[in-house]
Amino acid sequence: MLESIELTFDGCEPLYPSEIGFTQDGLIMLIQSCPIRVLVLRGANFFADKGMKALSSAPLLETLELVCCRAITDAGMRFIARAPCLINLTLRICAQVTDAGVAMLVHALKLESLIIEGCDRVSKKTVKRVGGSAQCHTSKTRLVQYSAESASPAELKRIRY
Repeated sequence: MLESIELTFDGCEPLYPSEIGFTQDGLIMLIQSCPIRVLVLRGANFFADKGMKALSSAPLLETLELVCCRAITDAGMRFIARAPCLINLTLRICAQVTDAGVAMLVHALKLESLIIEGCDRVSKKTVKRVGGSAQCHTSKTRLVQYSAESASPAELKRIRY
């Protein structure tokens, strides 16, 4: 059974995913019909808050990595904070996510690892506050990593592939 999905759309024209039949609704159907534990999306600009809402009800989703997903906003963070099994969340270069959205992650009760890199509208202070929240601590060690710098072209290549 499919448990891990990694999709990369970097370098594609904005309409390309839908031209090949790949849409947010299609990805939502896949997520709802398979026991997905790990989801990595790179450059999936078609994936927005509606998709994040669907992910929030994925019963087994433990790891979510979003790289250059420009359509995800603070509303998406509010949804994903409700994901019942989310342990690891990575946001890289998600331009629409702000401090307000990241602050919602204090409600993610099982979150153990939060990595935020190159999200210009998110401050280190907010990330530390989420990481230090007693409300979202589990008995395990908590990893919080933050980098305000946007990735260099070489780093982007490493992140994307």
